[in-house]
Amino acid sequence: MPDGTLVYKNHCASCHSAIGDGRAPGLPSLMYMSPRSILSALESGRMKAVGDLLDPELRRAVAE
Repeated sequence: MPDGTLVYKNHCASCHSAIGDGRAPGLPSLMYMSPRSILSALESGRMKAVGDLLDPELRRAVAE
């Protein structure tokens, strides 16, 4: 399985970090979400546009 931390750094951190635009929840908030919830957001929720750029294995890795 791919390294979820690396997937986060390459595809998510620019918006979900302290230097993001403030509209996306930061990493501490994401850590409270279940992997299922994150995966749902990537597959059919608010983050679907980003999730569409990732293959299923990468989506699962970053969610977990």
